[in-house]
Amino acid sequence: MTLAGWYMAAWSDELGPRPLGRRLGGHPYVLFRDARGAATALSAICPHRGGDLASGELREGCVRCPYHGWELDGDGRCVRIPSQPAHAGIPPRARARKLTAVESDGAVWVWLAEGPPVGAPPPLRLPGTPRRRLRARPQRFDAGFVDVVEQAIDSSHHPFVHRGAMGARQPTEVPPIRVDVDDAASALEWEYERAPPGAPETPRHLLGALRDAALDLSPPTTWRYRCDLPGLLQLHIAYRSGGWELSALAFAPRDAASTWVFAQSARTRAPHLLGDLHQRYFMLRVLDEDRRATRLLIGPRPAEGFPTAVSARADAATLAFRRLYARALQNGQGGSSPHA
Repeated sequence: MTLAGWYMAAWSDELGPRPLGRRLGGHPYVLFRDARGAATALSAICPHRGGDLASGELREGCVRCPYHGWELDGDGRCVRIPSQPAHAGIPPRARARKLTAVESDGAVWVWLAEGPPVGAPPPLRLPGTPRRRLRARPQRFDAGFVDVVEQAIDSSHHPFVHRGAMGARQPTEVPPIRVDVDDAASALEWEYERAPPGAPETPRHLLGALRDAALDLSPPTTWRYRCDLPGLLQLHIAYRSGGWELSALAFAPRDAASTWVFAQSARTRAPHLLGDLHQRYFMLRVLDEDRRATRLLIGPRPAEGFPTAVSARADAATLAFRRLYARALQNGQGGSSPHA
């Protein structure tokens, strides 16, 4: 069951001169800008004969179906039927269902549930003004929503899955953590007491030391995580040099067996081209390794709830996520897609 809430559906700059198709919660949607320039998200199924609106074209803030040319505005109403004269009436039911869409911090968020939205999309928690920002194109993971979010929260897989991105000499022991739960905000926060697996290694040679100096990879002092339900994870790393970086992952269910992942980073550390190249390489390498790892999950996945699992001390954060997610479902925040 999908948890009712705000889910990232696209980066703002994905909404261009052509309709954007995106499957969310098991249903196809079309995203575009209406006549006012506002982001809108409609069911991509044309109300006429079921043509794919995302395969059509945009005309003055309306999306035109490629099958019979019906045009729908940003509210989902059909405003033109080319096969009949202009004075003929348009059937009242000639409309596509619309999701509530909000643009925030360069992204388009949608309320993926029946009923009116509650609150606003969770904000990025930037400790200051970043000097560099990077975003990766949306990634499709062929695994369920809960599995993908849990993987991102978990640190104990880093020494095994991320040897390529993070190095082969990572410690395997996960430091103890204390997870603070904010039930009112449906959020978790935790901080590592010492370097977790995946933290930058101390270079063992001059070339590595020069590289780390250029990238301002001084020893980190803190690793703070925050997870906002239903699907936003943020990691803030502070460095001894005074620099910082924020890595944020937003998740959206594509369907029961696949998930969209939106990754971005903001930083004051290494504000130059070399820093950008390193950050982009690292981000894409980690995403690719995680995507490959989710394909290794072969245990049974229930339609609702969490897969059966045996846990250890290192799973404290993922267990806290499971408990918070389960409470949200029990409190009535669960809901099917508005087009189910």
